[in-house]
Amino acid sequence: MVMKSGARVRLAADGTVTVETDMTDIGTVSYTITEEQIIAILREQEAGIATAEVCRKHAISSATFYEWKAKYDGLDVSQARKLKALEDENARLKKLLAEAMLNMAVLRDVTAKKW
Repeated sequence: MVMKSGARVRLAADGTVTVETDMTDIGTVSYTITEEQIIAILREQEAGIATAEVCRKHAISSATFYEWKAKYDGLDVSQARKLKALEDENARLKKLLAEAMLNMAVLRDVTAKKW
């Protein structure tokens, strides 16, 4: 996603967020936002700072902020880490299931052929 400021935000499959900004005086800056930082950003907004101000301060779009809020609102850091670990395990198990189903389909095709 490209924001008005020229910053690009990418959400990786592992849940990390990478933000790249083009600043003419220092070049391209890229950093990754961790779950801990996301929760801290959400807490800033809960403390009374306007959402637009929080988004501007951290160079994120309001859409990104609300996605994070939907996912991490009400969680503390340890719960967010557990959530990420469960999501990673779920992705791994889905890959294993897909491979097993593909193997079964190949075996069915091979055994169904008349030689």
